[in-house]
Amino acid sequence: MAKTIVGLFQRMEDAQAAMNDLDTAGLSANASFAPRAEPELHNRLIDAGIPQQDANLYAQGIQQGYPMIVVQGVADQDAEPAAAILDRYNVIDISQLGQNYQRQSIQRTATSTGTSANLNTNLYEGQDMVVPIIEEQLHVGKRAVEGGGLRIRTSVIETPVSEQVTLREEHVTVDRRQVNQPVDASVFDQVQNQTFEVVEHDEQAVVSKEARVVEEVTVRKDVEQRTETVQDTVRRTNVDVEQLSGQTRTSGTTTGSTVSGTQNEGMIEGGLSRAGNAIEGATGLDVDRDGDVGRRDPRNNI
Repeated sequence: MAKTIVGLFQRMEDAQAAMNDLDTAGLSANASFAPRAEPELHNRLIDAGIPQQDANLYAQGIQQGYPMIVVQGVADQDAEPAAAILDRYNVIDISQLGQNYQRQSIQRTATSTGTSANLNTNLYEGQDMVVPIIEEQLHVGKRAVEGGGLRIRTSVIETPVSEQVTLREEHVTVDRRQVNQPVDASVFDQVQNQTFEVVEHDEQAVVSKEARVVEEVTVRKDVEQRTETVQDTVRRTNVDVEQLSGQTRTSGTTTGSTVSGTQNEGMIEGGLSRAGNAIEGATGLDVDRDGDVGRRDPRNNI
């Protein structure tokens, strides 16, 4: 079965590069750039098998100036390679694009009215309206900072000291004594022309130094833990669903706002039913209080 592959790009350079790769892969025979001013682009995409919601987003993207490549009549075995080529060049996520359009519409409405925005969206059958619920979460982390400390410096100082030591000194004393005794003549010859020396010895103080560890300074770091409470505020989107009142018409006989018979609703009532189903499906609330969320009977149920 032939398939249709559509890719919307942020830049024309990416789209052109994807087209070149399709040509290299032999898949460019049925590939073309979608014209920006084509009025029937939306219907042509639906006829090619593109879901209606995606076709709406593609048509809006073309109007915003995004380039788009449409590859039609692709065989099953070539569909996946063709899609991979488009994805290779930063193809736009359609679901994300739809959410961006909704947020932009809300912001434009709020800016123009100066109040909270009322999003009035016409939903087609089978189409969903996504209202994002945004909630901020508080994450508390830790980082190390300097909280003080100690600086230790060492220096050398000189201190005068004194020690006492006992030193010995030798002194030679010469004394003369009168002696009267006989001596042999040979002794007289021996002592003639001789020199006698007596050496004196003294002690001197010798100073030496020895370095010794006499004291130690120990530095250690202790860790204490404390619990601190961090307070802040977080924001969350709040969605209020309100049933809108209005006059309804059907193609059958009516009395006030009650419809007789079991015939199907008219065009207006059917649109309201589908819109109510979409709101109930998105919010999970039983807006019309019929006990059945998202499944409103299209036959005369207003």
